[in-house]
Amino acid sequence: SFPSTYNSNISALKVGETATITFTLSEPSTDFAEGDITFSGGSLDNFTAVSSTVYTAVFTPTTNSTVNGEISVSSDKFLDAAGNANTSGSITLAV
Repeated sequence: SFPSTYNSNISALKVGETATITFTLSEPSTDFAEGDITFSGGSLDNFTAVSSTVYTAVFTPTTNSTVNGEISVSSDKFLDAAGNANTSGSITLAV
């Protein structure tokens, strides 16, 4: 398996704010897709492949929510060129 890291440009959101989530893979992947990501407490939009190892998306909390935003990727969702599967990772954003 190969590790991946997931980061946000902001750790706490207020209603009306958004966070850019960056998914950084240690190895290039050609099959990492938006459908590999699970989330709750809001919406995840604008999934973009910046490169074969860096992807971004924008998280928007649900209007008037006080529930934290959760973004995660389970293990074995996508592969690197050698056929190794990703490890799991997650982010929690305070709302």
